[in-house]
Amino acid sequence: MMRTLFTDRQLEIRRLSMAGMSHSEIASKLCITVQDVSITERRFRENLEKAVNTINLAKESLMVSTFSIEPGTHILDASKMIMNYADKNGIKLKDNTLSLLSGLRGYLGPDLKNGKMKRGVEVILLQDGGIKYL
Repeated sequence: MMRTLFTDRQLEIRRLSMAGMSHSEIASKLCITVQDVSITERRFRENLEKAVNTINLAKESLMVSTFSIEPGTHILDASKMIMNYADKNGIKLKDNTLSLLSGLRGYLGPDLKNGKMKRGVEVILLQDGGIKYL
């Protein structure tokens, strides 16, 4: 299970709420008070706001730039695109062409067929010259 800022109870109440259940219905179903439902939902929203703020801070302080590579792109072309994008934006990458190819292959795994990417990739260039793929 993925670790998040949310408790299992917060996620459960949020799912029930998104399914259209009222606070009273949720409280009855979970054998808790309506006040507990309200407090848990409020904490969920607070944690969501913290998560969004954390992501925005990380983007501002760690990332230099992001761009997308479309599905169907050959992996050799993708590595050239990364190098060209970094050069154009004055970013000195830690990786050379071979390590870029290795990183892309590792990230894509079975989504790489005959050298072509079956799915698109979001490339994140970091201030320290590192690269992350999403």
